[in-house]
Amino acid sequence: MSVKTTDRQATAGFEYAASQQVIHLSTQDEYLDGRTITVNGQVMTNFGSCSYLGLELHPDIKAGAVEAAHRFGAVFSSSRSYTQLGLFAEVEDLLSQIYNGPTLVATCVTMGHLGVLPAIIEANDALIMDQQVHASVQMAVATIKGTNPNQTVEKIKHSNLAMLENRIAKLSATHDKIWYLIDGVYSMFGDGAPLSQILELLDRHPNLYLYCDDAHGMSWTGRHGAGYFRQHCHYHAKVVLASSLSKAFGASGGAFVFPTEAMKQRVRLLGGTFIFTIPLAPPMLGACLASARIHLSPEITTLQKALQARISHFVEAARALHLPLVGSADTPIQFVGIGKTEAAVDVAKRLQMRGLYMNMSGYPIVPPGKAGLRITITNHQTFQDLTDLAQAIREELDHQATLNRQAQVLATEPSDLVTA
Repeated sequence: MSVKTTDRQATAGFEYAASQQVIHLSTQDEYLDGRTITVNGQVMTNFGSCSYLGLELHPDIKAGAVEAAHRFGAVFSSSRSYTQLGLFAEVEDLLSQIYNGPTLVATCVTMGHLGVLPAIIEANDALIMDQQVHASVQMAVATIKGTNPNQTVEKIKHSNLAMLENRIAKLSATHDKIWYLIDGVYSMFGDGAPLSQILELLDRHPNLYLYCDDAHGMSWTGRHGAGYFRQHCHYHAKVVLASSLSKAFGASGGAFVFPTEAMKQRVRLLGGTFIFTIPLAPPMLGACLASARIHLSPEITTLQKALQARISHFVEAARALHLPLVGSADTPIQFVGIGKTEAAVDVAKRLQMRGLYMNMSGYPIVPPGKAGLRITITNHQTFQDLTDLAQAIREELDHQATLNRQAQVLATEPSDLVTA
């Protein structure tokens, strides 16, 4: 498929989704309860939130934001290269305890990638991206490549470690370091990276380094909610870890964990977005501080167990109904495969009409022909909500299959029109 054809396919899919009011929506709620949202006058159970633990409405986190706004205002408008609000040091200290490593807070994960990667990647390093590594990581790599056209950048098939090891063998002779760029938990299908095998490769290849974006793995798993990656690897000298404070953490910003204090300070000194971008606002720093304290308390384990029970409940219900689940069975991101983007849009729209909102994901967010429903499970949802969702999806998939069969029959019937 040519690039132009692919671009037309992507545009057509997005345009159809927008025309059916499946994307680009706005809520109309005066207050949010976490469980429902109101769109176009219709109240819908929300299966599209990435606040997996439901912490965004935690009273301590809301109080932390309000207190910081009262004490320090809505914004502290200064580059951190000159002066930063003292709350940054408090938040980074607690995050360093959670992550067991020197931690730097960014305005968001995307801006963090754009600051961190150019600061730590050297001219003679090679970068190997997993095919499904987050788009924000790929943006940062494109920036590096734009600055240094000779930088070696490759992409391998998703979690294909045989392909990775082949490239390591080839590139080791000519490059100082080889960086493998991955997600801890991949944002669309919810599958986790094969970390035990990757860590074995790190130990076996001296010049292999890992850059892991664990934005969707944070909080809902791991000791102190340190995330999916830290659950499998408490510390590694050749790993840089990125994570989100805006998803299950329940606040805002990005966290970047380094193997050494020296590397953290290098990024602080040289990372462009840490120099030129407005820092995280005081209310969000107050929210981060409150959330970090929750993560370091026994409450985080209670919240994790509550979410895992909901994940298991949905997966069991989905399997009983033979839903075509793609990805992992034990993460809060579940994906129901449908196929064509237009079909996924139609199913998502009908589910909205039934009061069920979730993310329709089509190309280029997922590979061509792999469109489907991205369902995110949170502690705001009830077990009955999840049972009802699985049943509704089954009914709508059956309805869509009937429509497809009817369309195939019509396409093969002879036309009644006779042309001269």
